[in-house]
Amino acid sequence: MLSKWLLWKAPTPAPYKNFALIEIDEQTQISQEVKGYLMQVLQDARIDTDFLKTAVSHLGWDKVQTLLLDQRLPSAPKLRCGFFGEVLTSALLTEFSGYVIPVQKLRFAITPNQSLPGTDVLAIKKEGEIVSEICFVESKLRNTKDASAAVTGYRQLKEDHMKKVPDIISFVLSRLYEMKDPLLYGFLNYLQDRSDTTEKESFRLGLIWENEAWAETVLQNLEEEVKPVDSPHLIVQRVRIQRLAPLIEELFKAMGAAMVLEDD
Repeated sequence: MLSKWLLWKAPTPAPYKNFALIEIDEQTQISQEVKGYLMQVLQDARIDTDFLKTAVSHLGWDKVQTLLLDQRLPSAPKLRCGFFGEVLTSALLTEFSGYVIPVQKLRFAITPNQSLPGTDVLAIKKEGEIVSEICFVESKLRNTKDASAAVTGYRQLKEDHMKKVPDIISFVLSRLYEMKDPLLYGFLNYLQDRSDTTEKESFRLGLIWENEAWAETVLQNLEEEVKPVDSPHLIVQRVRIQRLAPLIEELFKAMGAAMVLEDD
């Protein structure tokens, strides 16, 4: 669906030596269809769609809107931007790179404006129930110039990954057990030996920028920060969007007016 709006490409030749770059730009004006899809994934990132359908069948639309959805979506503009950035980064990984997000971390915020600590997302690739790759994901969204944001995101990824067991791994493992997810055992098998994860673990930095605020110094500063011997390998997906802040505000206002449920 996002391919109807955004064009994904890896520049050739690669402009940076210490990380891989994927450039993602608007190829057409965003349609109502794509906006509807974004509203669905934003809502689903906070509350399970099947749960919403079950609640609606018992309580009705208006009560569920008040009791559940209105209490789950962030209202502070800065947090809405961070929420959108994390969800769009995950959606791009799923659609264009074939990753699966086994646990939606954002669903575990207790209050609508709570900011959750640690790595934003753990994405995986799997073959059946065998986990073949793990990707640690951090997103940064900016509507104004910020030359240090990418460096900050990379440092956050490294800080969590340097722990004997990264916090996001412990978090996802516990949630898979609680969910009785069959992927649990593939995940446990993957974690039996993390002595050499060079080929199996990666970092992904999702940069989502207002087009007019973008400056190449964001990536030039990151190139100086990342060392050739650093592991896991870093991939940057840079997204530039015209009128980014108004788009985010439009989507959240529409979600506040009515729930968005996928068609059966």
